[in-house]
Amino acid sequence: AEKLNRATGPCAVFVPRNGISMIATAGQPFHDPVADQALFAALDLGLFTVLETGPMEAEALANKIGAQLDPLRSLLEACLALGLVIREGATFRNSKAASRYLVRNARGYMGDYYLKQIAETLYHQMPDARAALRGEGAATYSHFLDDPVRTEAFIRGQHAGSSGPA
Repeated sequence: AEKLNRATGPCAVFVPRNGISMIATAGQPFHDPVADQALFAALDLGLFTVLETGPMEAEALANKIGAQLDPLRSLLEACLALGLVIREGATFRNSKAASRYLVRNARGYMGDYYLKQIAETLYHQMPDARAALRGEGAATYSHFLDDPVRTEAFIRGQHAGSSGPA
């Protein structure tokens, strides 16, 4: 946002609308909006960051992240199917990939890219999924880039997406 504000000529911000990348668009091999929503909800709740402290049972995890137990169990099953978490008996822990890319403050953390750019821009229904996990009312995003604060978050997400794996 700072660079855009300093610009002296015409500027444009391009917002992808059809998937995380070309291979994640409709008809392509990684098109899976339900899997994307599970990832975004888990990131938003801080699930991977909390699990990085050690394996946890679903009930303890629900208490720690402030989620409703039954929806969290469904989310954990989705993350298990995606290979993001590993179940050991009654406990769950992060996969190696989740530890590397989805734990806040990890060197390769990509979560802000997914949350601030992709989830809030492409998946307008995501606030509803997040609110359901917390037992709250539904929220929506409208006119996303009309708000300077959200625009700033989007640009920071773009930065996180380019610097995370570097």
